Amino acid sequence: LFSRCHFKSRNDSVIHILVEVTTAQGAIHSYLGSPFWIRQAVLLPTPSLHWREISSGRLELEWQHPSPWAAQETCYQLRYTGEGHEDWKVLEPSLGAQGGTLELRPRARYSLQLRARLNGPTYQGPWSAWSPPARVSTGSETAWIHLVTALLLVLSLSALLGLLLLKWQFPAHYRRLRHALWPSLPDLHRVLGQYLRDTAALSPSKATVTDSCEEVEPSLLEILPKSPERTPLPLCPSQP
Repeated sequence: LFSRCHFKSRNDSVIHILVEVTTAQGAIHSYLGSPFWIRQAVLLPTPSLHWREISSGRLELEWQHPSPWAAQETCYQLRYTGEGHEDWKVLEPSLGAQGGTLELRPRARYSLQLRARLNGPTYQGPWSAWSPPARVSTGSETAWIHLVTALLLVLSLSALLGLLLLKWQFPAHYRRLRHALWPSLPDLHRVLGQYLRDTAALSPSKATVTDSCEEVEPSLLEILPKSPERTPLPLCPSQP
């Protein structure tokens, strides 16, 4: 059994709630709630969650404050679970945060939900209902390779079409551009022949070899043939 009651939006006095329940046998049960201020029991509407994948398995999350007048006093809880799992992982961003990033496993599917409540010095309240589940399918790790490949193909085709259009509309500009990008190769035979001729012209002429007779100086040592007996050498008389 549920019942609702409404209070005036006044913050000049504390609110006391007394609930009396009468059973079928006539017994009366009284329940006295804790006193509170009306600003301490503010229920926020369900926040909206937005996301986008910035890289493989990495999500950028954004949400809108359900009550902009209390944005700096609003806290959030984010929960997510993988496909086929029943357990939820709960994250609580900092107070007043407007978004964040979430690292998930690549090539997987997840469900994300968000809720909010006031928890500041001025306003407080219970948790709101969870937002509708956001279905997320993370990309593979090689998704950026396909993106770069497609971009290169588009740029190559655009450059080719631009060259064809330039050749058809402005042939003189096309010839100058082609000469600047792809200069003509020189004739190897002509370059090699010129190199050999230049090398031959720069090399020094060979010196002529002439036969010259050198005067042989007499040796002061005379080698005598070997004799069986030693013969004394004659001594030259000394000059007076």
